Amino acid sequence: MKNSAMNSSVKKCMVGGLVVGVGLLYSVLAKDAPELIHRHQSVEKKQVVQTHGKKIKTKSIAVHIAGAVYQPGVYQLSKGARVVDVIQIAGGVLPGAHYDTLNLAKIVKDEQRLYVPFSEKEREENTAHRDGININTASQTQLEALPKIGPVTARAIIQFRAEHGPFASVGQLIKVKGIGVKTLKRLEAFLQCW
Repeated sequence: MKNSAMNSSVKKCMVGGLVVGVGLLYSVLAKDAPELIHRHQSVEKKQVVQTHGKKIKTKSIAVHIAGAVYQPGVYQLSKGARVVDVIQIAGGVLPGAHYDTLNLAKIVKDEQRLYVPFSEKEREENTAHRDGININTASQTQLEALPKIGPVTARAIIQFRAEHGPFASVGQLIKVKGIGVKTLKRLEAFLQCW
């Protein structure tokens, strides 16, 4: 009986020691394990990224991404991250992005700026509307180049202007048939009134 109680105590100590040993081993190995790739949608919280399961030094780098991405900005990434990782953490590319000009596999460097270009059509539209079109002098063609404005709405704007005189503000476009609140909000960035 004494021998059986002693064996039971020895077994308990061995199991306890084994559990502690496994826990220590796990904690040591977990520190050296590579980080997983995580994509985070929040702009406020910048995520540290690692590429494709490779072990990367923990030194972080700052990379600025701009252009045709959903969340342009400066992101902290692990050293060794690639262009594709920066694009992913910035929420991906916008429709109309022309990212074929980028080497997605290229490793990014600290303080690097990446620019994801827009397609030729998007670039022309953005250049044409950078300073805004004057709604009091805009031609039919200029108005039709605006987002969600077709020939009928462009004619309605010109007709309203002819009948009521020049617009006092961009907000006055709401009085034009075919322009609602959503369309007006969409147009405000492209229009000026002087």
